[in-house]
Amino acid sequence: MPVPRHPSPFQLSTGCLLLFSLATTLCAQQPEELPQVEVVSSRYPVDSLAQSAFGVTSLTRQEVLDLPQGTLDGVLKTAVPGFSLFRRTGSEVANPTTQGPSLRNLGPNGAGRTLVLLDGVPQNDPFGGWVYWNRLPPALLGTVQVEQGGGAGLFGNNALGGTLYLTRHQPEHVTVEALAGDRETHAATLLSQVDAGRFRITTTFHEQATDGYPVVQAGQRGPVDIHADSRSFLAETGIATTLESGTEVTLRGAWFEENRGNGTPYTGNRTEALDLSLGLRGPAGDVRWEALLYYQDREFASTFSSVNADRTAETSALDQYQVPAHSLGYSLTTTWVGGLPLPVAVKEGSRLIFGVDGRWIEGETRERFRFDSGHFLNHRVAGGEQWLQGLFAEQTWQLPDDWALTLGGRADYWRLASGHRRENVIAPNSPLLDVDYPDRDGVVANGRLGLTHTVMEGVVLRGAAYTGFRVPTLNELYRPFRVRNDITVGNASLEPERLTGVEAGVTWEPVKAWHLGATVFWNELKDAVANVTLLNGPGTAPDGTVVPDGGVYRQRQNVSSVVSTGLELQARWEPTTWLEMNAGYLYTDTEVKAHSAALDGRELAQAPPHVLTGGVTWRPAQRWQALIQARYGSEQFEDDLNTQILDSYLVWDASISCQINSQLRVSLVMENVFDEEVETGRSGDDLVSIGAPRWFGVKVSWAF
Repeated sequence: MPVPRHPSPFQLSTGCLLLFSLATTLCAQQPEELPQVEVVSSRYPVDSLAQSAFGVTSLTRQEVLDLPQGTLDGVLKTAVPGFSLFRRTGSEVANPTTQGPSLRNLGPNGAGRTLVLLDGVPQNDPFGGWVYWNRLPPALLGTVQVEQGGGAGLFGNNALGGTLYLTRHQPEHVTVEALAGDRETHAATLLSQVDAGRFRITTTFHEQATDGYPVVQAGQRGPVDIHADSRSFLAETGIATTLESGTEVTLRGAWFEENRGNGTPYTGNRTEALDLSLGLRGPAGDVRWEALLYYQDREFASTFSSVNADRTAETSALDQYQVPAHSLGYSLTTTWVGGLPLPVAVKEGSRLIFGVDGRWIEGETRERFRFDSGHFLNHRVAGGEQWLQGLFAEQTWQLPDDWALTLGGRADYWRLASGHRRENVIAPNSPLLDVDYPDRDGVVANGRLGLTHTVMEGVVLRGAAYTGFRVPTLNELYRPFRVRNDITVGNASLEPERLTGVEAGVTWEPVKAWHLGATVFWNELKDAVANVTLLNGPGTAPDGTVVPDGGVYRQRQNVSSVVSTGLELQARWEPTTWLEMNAGYLYTDTEVKAHSAALDGRELAQAPPHVLTGGVTWRPAQRWQALIQARYGSEQFEDDLNTQILDSYLVWDASISCQINSQLRVSLVMENVFDEEVETGRSGDDLVSIGAPRWFGVKVSWAF
């Protein structure tokens, strides 16, 4: 397991700030009545025709908490058919590096191609782009909005496939959400808010743990296979006030740590994360400005092993004992009601958003490798810096006859700097490799156009065209990883990805009880980063990596393009106040275009052609609610060469809830009701990984 890292003085100081804020919250007396203070970027979607041109799905806090799933990624997989992680495994036990989100099967990978924002602050890991979902418990959230498509839009890098917008819940006093069930699984979230004079102080604590389950298929397990488990803790505090000038100020600090076992005694990972942010928002008016400054510190460690054929023993293979990363970012946004004049435009509903943003990232992997005779022989340090700077503007016009038009653009400067790779023999300390990669930079221009029209009452047509980009993460550029005996290495020569997309849709509400929607889309992702197979073991790769028998050696490479064409359908029917039914369907046809004959024409790995979700909610009495949900995924390819297939699956979840009184709600929940075995991965030697078996638990919500 990774070696724990002791907190630095800077982190200890932040911990003291958290404790001080909590003490202030508990001891505050006779608070003044203050207006709510929330610093949420005006770049978030709003309830307007123009924003619907980019396919926004919204979930309220109550809708999120009503669902049986205990994690945000589990909620989104059921509520949004196009949402997925890199692999089918949920965030409870999956390696964090596989938890990058994807929408509409736009090239699923560990980094993800979807930007996740919490009150405007990116939640994608600075080093690798993945998301720590335990850092985002459902109880923490107020609203969840998913924008599928839209390209770079207002946010630039990493938003090319879509954006997930999250806001924090602002409790009136204290809210507790708790969950407990089998496999020694429990989670608890406490949110409090107290007014202390001119200040509003919010505090959040979240703790989660599960003993998990064996992730190798039962018939293939050996003595070396144990449960994959996880433990995490989050402490967060925020102080908000409104100055005499009317400017709203919010200061926030958070500490998060997570430990995971990955299914064998040696393999596991650990994460420590510090977040600080300062938000400013000017007085309300026709012109309003917002500023956001944030700092993120990450420390990640992970261990990998090689397991023998009969799975009776494992051997250390790679020890990434320290993967530090730091990020400093900012944004300055101005919103102008009405915006640029257009003779026929209606001021109400029209607006112009413009501003600047930037992010600096620094990180590297420090690891021991080439294990022999009981110890590691070699040591590697590799990493670099990223710089991102953008200018953006987007105008929305509300037009006569129920038309709305959105026109936006971005210009981004990106730079990769200080790239390096150092390798040496540990004993004696002698150099093997010393490489400094050349700095690279570029300017990328992107734009999007959206148009909506209400044809008649209840019928809205929309269309959109957009472009986007993504600079490869430091993880993709420099860090290798291993899944059992399958090895994937970085590539410091990766180029940024570029997206072009179009979509058209219609929503129809013939009567109040019905809501129907359909969207067709086409996306082309040029220079898509993919894990490309170069060698089947046994053998030795060009960089000296030893590939065991049955293993596979892959490298991250740019392929010419990935084309994804698809159809998305949604339906909701609420015939009475006590019955509601909903369904969603996603079809995608993917094709890889590459210079390599082995890859050209293949389907995209980890992209099922068909995903179907549905649910029924029944309210037999005023305080009771029963819910059953289903999610189906068709067969999909595990690998880039389309030689390994993961079977289709159908999983059912259910819950029964009782609102005891206005403050207390109790639910019985069950995930994977029929104990379906879901294949989540298949290695080069046909070792099958599986998803979570049936789970039963109790959820309690208490607000006071």
